[in-house]
Amino acid sequence: MTGLFDRGLRALAWAIFTVFHDIDIEGAENVPADGAVIVAGNHPSYLDPVYVSLGLKRPVRFLAWEKPFQVPILGDLIRRYGAIPVNTDRPGRASFESAVKVLREGEVFGIFPEGGRSDFGVMNPFKSGVARLALMTGAPIVPVTIRGAFRVWPKYQLLPRPGYVKVIFHEPIRVDPDARRDREYEKKVVERVMEAINTSLLPGLRKEMREESIYFNARVPWTWTSDFIPYLFLVAVGASARLRGAAPPAFLIFWMAAYTAYLAADGLLNPPGAWAKGLRQRMPWLLLGAMAVQEGGFSPSAVAGLAAGYFILAWYAAFRFQEFKRRRGPALLALYALYFVHVLQSLL
Repeated sequence: MTGLFDRGLRALAWAIFTVFHDIDIEGAENVPADGAVIVAGNHPSYLDPVYVSLGLKRPVRFLAWEKPFQVPILGDLIRRYGAIPVNTDRPGRASFESAVKVLREGEVFGIFPEGGRSDFGVMNPFKSGVARLALMTGAPIVPVTIRGAFRVWPKYQLLPRPGYVKVIFHEPIRVDPDARRDREYEKKVVERVMEAINTSLLPGLRKEMREESIYFNARVPWTWTSDFIPYLFLVAVGASARLRGAAPPAFLIFWMAAYTAYLAADGLLNPPGAWAKGLRQRMPWLLLGAMAVQEGGFSPSAVAGLAAGYFILAWYAAFRFQEFKRRRGPALLALYALYFVHVLQSLL
């Protein structure tokens, strides 16, 4: 694999995955800048090798299921990227020797000691190969936690969905090569790797389960940072109109009545699913856009602008949800305040 090819492929992967996923890398400095190193992580999704590689400046070699190597173009691509084909039904000694060869050449070797993707996000028991590799080659082990990837692409789902993924590289674990034949020591190394990964994996899984419960089952509570800001806007417009002896624009009353009816229906029916819950979070933005477009007379340019704005909002809310959640309240309040100033000028 040439350095130019590696850099180009890495840049392409980074562009694709940062558009379609919200990826956060932490602790990449824990991976040595040179020399042999084993990067060992949990394995919640098909995309884990990419998530791990995106966080590092050094190429990472992985053992990979042999079937994709038989697919035209894809097989050549992953082979050139340094993947090593392995028959997962009969991994055998050849695969282990290939891994040892990578490490003895001073490269980074990536491994998922579970031996397959996890079923529920929680790690399956680790196999001992990661410890044996370290003991045989003297390479340090850098545990890596991949959080959020199970929700993005669990093994029972056909295609990935957008979501927040965090990759955490932990401090290296160095082994004593003199304990190569000590099975108890080997077991302790495996336990240390699992413990390091679980320190940040388990809290993340608990948080994801709470969020899934809200999105798919529970009622999403109404909040001042989203649902009630339109009412603050209407009260401000009504008070300003009264002070000037005028009536609030009729179209504002119409849209606020429609918005109130929607919130009432949502509260009574409590529709399940992420789409229904997501619509609730975006409705104040849609309301603001609808009021602004109607005031402008539903011109083609205004409708096109509204559609483009909502497309950007939908992308941001889906692919950068953590940021959207932090910033939606202040941003929404600021936009309604600007629109209030505009309406106020029309009342003068």
